[in-house]
Amino acid sequence: MKTIKTNIRKIALGFFLLTAVTANAQEIGLRYGNNQNGNLAIDGVFAFKNSRIHADLSFTNSLLGNGLGAAVLYDFSYRALKNEYWSFYSGLGVAANYSGSNEILGGSLDLGGAFELGTEYKFDGAPIVIGIDWRPTIMIIGSKSLELGRWGLNARYVFTN
Repeated sequence: MKTIKTNIRKIALGFFLLTAVTANAQEIGLRYGNNQNGNLAIDGVFAFKNSRIHADLSFTNSLLGNGLGAAVLYDFSYRALKNEYWSFYSGLGVAANYSGSNEILGGSLDLGGAFELGTEYKFDGAPIVIGIDWRPTIMIIGSKSLELGRWGLNARYVFTN
């Protein structure tokens, strides 16, 4: 049973990474903090002119943990300081948590919405972005909850400008 769950998690991770690379993700990296399911998430950004898709995939404790979380948000990006390297963003999206059990595909699934407010800095001459964000989440399907203390520190590699 654990082998099946481990394989499902590996497939989900591979699918996320493959999607990020083939869909021309502009940035990919890590988000450390209070994520959907665990403290560390794979973080990807697909940027447009003044907006972007910000997606995270997290696991409980490790890749072999007992849960999976995901968040996908549509953010609007602002350059309020007239600085091309410093930006602010805010947006809305969906969040999901899966907590496994000892049964095949058993466990609980929680679905809800998330809000995001953050800031980030892109280094001049280096393909690195760092940022911090606040992401309150409300779960409305499954275990109903309101999480206001979701903060994250982001570090991503920039593929394109």
